[in-house]
Amino acid sequence: ESGISFDLDGRPRPLGHAPDIGAYESGMVTPIISLSSTDYRVTENQNALITLTLDSAYTDTVTVDFITADVSATSGSDYVPISQTIVFTASVTSQTVTIPIIDDLLVENDEALQITLSNPENGRLLGISEALVTIQDNDTPPPAPLPTLNFDAENYATTEGETSVLITFTLDITSSEAVSVQLTTIDLSAVAGADYTAVSETVVFPAGTTVQTVTIPILDDTAVEGAETFEVVLANPQNGVLGLNSTTVVTILDDDPLEPPEFVLYLPLVITK
Repeated sequence: ESGISFDLDGRPRPLGHAPDIGAYESGMVTPIISLSSTDYRVTENQNALITLTLDSAYTDTVTVDFITADVSATSGSDYVPISQTIVFTASVTSQTVTIPIIDDLLVENDEALQITLSNPENGRLLGISEALVTIQDNDTPPPAPLPTLNFDAENYATTEGETSVLITFTLDITSSEAVSVQLTTIDLSAVAGADYTAVSETVVFPAGTTVQTVTIPILDDTAVEGAETFEVVLANPQNGVLGLNSTTVVTILDDDPLEPPEFVLYLPLVITK
């Protein structure tokens, strides 16, 4: 018998084929119950599958308690809590527990729950008995709001004697991307080329900036005339939207003095007979 390395139950003898005193023949090796990992990850639209194992088959039933607990995840809102006894029937070495994950529409950080094994029966040794389950969010954040473009005034006024008028327009929020807009002047009572120089250009706000200006040349003349106006219009924004104040009116005030009135001398009319 000294060459036999198995006992009467067919299990390996602890000392191999070397002679022993027979004490090892009287009992089974106690299986170790363990979780398959200390860290599980799952997305909101999936369920968490948790595997429990025995390190060796056993001729009797083995049980262990399985329970979940909140960490940053909330039971009932983020997942369905589990508290149950897991049963390994004879010769079974693996069991799987499903933790239902609750999907929502909230954009949120990853959240975690803890699972714990306790109270083993017929498997009095525990291996990995605690683990974290991380629930990864699957919701897409809404797009960042686009900045709104507006002139900083509904009306501007200048005189013919000024060489130009400075038009300011703004974004209501900063943008991580460049924002552009088309700026164009339109005649009202003022005439481009006679009273002012027409402008039509694309203005760019570099990323992170909120203010831009455009200079429109004003043309002086010697004609005595009333105030004249033209419009400045924003259009075709890129990475932005037009606000309520995307059109402004520029008024050009005349600076030419009135000509002095002509004097007429009226002589008395004398009629003689």
